[in-house]
Amino acid sequence: MHKIKARYAILLGIMLLVAGFVFEAVFNGIPYQDPTPEMTAQWQSNEMVARYFYLAGLVILVAGLTMILLRRVFRAPA
Repeated sequence: MHKIKARYAILLGIMLLVAGFVFEAVFNGIPYQDPTPEMTAQWQSNEMVARYFYLAGLVILVAGLTMILLRRVFRAPA
């Protein structure tokens, strides 16, 4: 049962990383050449959202991998 939870954490982390890439590609893309202050503010806001997706995905992915690693290290001898 615990292995399933760790796998779900890893899967969720990967999904959040992919969501960050997709969000950045769709909503941010390449910065404008000569943006207005409003366009710059919107671009920066979208970039922060994508970074939060990246950060959350990375943290959850590392937590899932750490759970699997710790279970293997501290596994009871059979």
